[in-house]
Amino acid sequence: MNRRLLLLWSILIVGVSPISQQEVLAHEIELNAKAEVKDLVWEKLNKKKQQLPTGKRPFIFFHQRKAGGSSVRAMLEKAANQNKLNFWIPCHGGVSCEDTEIPLTLPQKSIYAGHIEWSSFTKHMARLTNSRATLNPTQQQFECLTIFREPVSRVQSCWNFRFLKVGRARGARPFAQYTVDELKNILPRAESIQAEGCNNEPMRLFSDLSSADTKINTLTTGPISGDVGTTDHAYDEEGWDLDTNFILNNTVRHMQHCVIGISERCEDTRRVIQFFFPWFTSFSCEVHLNKAEFSADDNLLTPGVISEVKRQNALEIILYNIANLTLDVQLQAIHQEIESPRIPPSRIPL
Repeated sequence: MNRRLLLLWSILIVGVSPISQQEVLAHEIELNAKAEVKDLVWEKLNKKKQQLPTGKRPFIFFHQRKAGGSSVRAMLEKAANQNKLNFWIPCHGGVSCEDTEIPLTLPQKSIYAGHIEWSSFTKHMARLTNSRATLNPTQQQFECLTIFREPVSRVQSCWNFRFLKVGRARGARPFAQYTVDELKNILPRAESIQAEGCNNEPMRLFSDLSSADTKINTLTTGPISGDVGTTDHAYDEEGWDLDTNFILNNTVRHMQHCVIGISERCEDTRRVIQFFFPWFTSFSCEVHLNKAEFSADDNLLTPGVISEVKRQNALEIILYNIANLTLDVQLQAIHQEIESPRIPPSRIPL
């Protein structure tokens, strides 16, 4: 019995019905990605030779919104200054906070950080590498980091920060005050000042359709009543966009190039960062910027609301699971490298 049939059977056993074919394919992508984690971590370990990033082989932090990235940006500026490295980090070093895309004329930098889309950064690298049209593009060399956060917590924090603290959207309330029915309609449709939603954040950075925000925000919601933006999207019978698995697979392939951290596992993340990026000694779990403060009651979500957020962010949950496994394997690989460097991590049992 192949993986797809096993997955389908396991879903039937736990009583989940009806089943979306797109959902089955998505979990197959998850299984395949998890199976590849150890080999990919070993490749990163083999490449761990560069002590400092350079203009020709830079470092980029792909900042997922509301996953502790503002603090990481501040610490990166400190690390850059300590190591006399030039950088491009919005809100730091004279770069405007409004600069969310790399300027076309920006020269080489050793460190980049921000809400930068994968496709935008790779185009920037290509422009720097190829001074003229080419039939044989040079392979781009860079190192990257991204940090994930548990999706329900991240979505709630995104809403409270972008629609209340910063955006002050008319009629917006703290996230925990919404009902399930309200969130079914409002969460997929709401747009921040930057015309972005809160669902499926990793796709917003790592997929090649990252600029199609309405699509990213509604990948597993089905058409939204009264929203013309979703009427041209094709969904399966359970409300999963028919492009879901192209976007998911695309996202997985890109994020797997990076060292991966988890916001809730800061000490583990710190250890991984300081092993793979030894110049980033300023990383700390004690810095916390851009927090949206609400009372304890405003942070309590009902089981129904949690379930609805998970439904709308089913793909981000898959990516979060892959990210956690990746962090585990990175830690195991580091331990193995320190204790017995001749034994590759691909042989470490999970």
